[in-house]
Amino acid sequence: MSLGEDHFDSVVVKNLSCLLVVELDIKFVVNFGEFFDPWDASKRIEISDFLNGISCVRHMIISAKTVQALDLYSKVGMIPKFNNLSRFEAVFHGKGDGGGEGLELTDVPQCVSSTLECVEIQEILELEKGKMKATSYFLGNSAVLKKLILSPTAYDPRNVVESEIVYKVNKLTKRSTGCEIIIRAMKEVVII
Repeated sequence: MSLGEDHFDSVVVKNLSCLLVVELDIKFVVNFGEFFDPWDASKRIEISDFLNGISCVRHMIISAKTVQALDLYSKVGMIPKFNNLSRFEAVFHGKGDGGGEGLELTDVPQCVSSTLECVEIQEILELEKGKMKATSYFLGNSAVLKKLILSPTAYDPRNVVESEIVYKVNKLTKRSTGCEIIIRAMKEVVII
């Protein structure tokens, strides 16, 4: 199932118990370009029902704006457990769509710590301190993570030496000792 750009007033999901993949590029808008009002009870119920309806998914792909919408929702509502989630992809294109700027990843859902096996992160490769938040979050919190794939959407080999990428990623804490890190930014795919 794929939902993109908010061209609808509401989302109703029913009986998706066998859902394998969901791709979300939505922010649950009320008016074009605006996020939903977290104090709007009907919108909170709609989002809660939607999340519960897709909570059995095995593979989830979400955009930066969906992460922001879910973060906003999580301040007033409970995000359900995604106990079957084994692959997660987060796509952060950069500052233009909200990117990872201001993204605070503090809570660790049970599905991240106990069932998530594969994560792919697509974002602009920035190696400065504090810029690899999503990568650090998943490596540090996923106990059974088998594979983390970094697929930078922007990478200029003139500005970043390939060995520096490997060095920075190797410095991050890994909770899952058997986790394989794959970096697709280089001339050759590098596996750490």
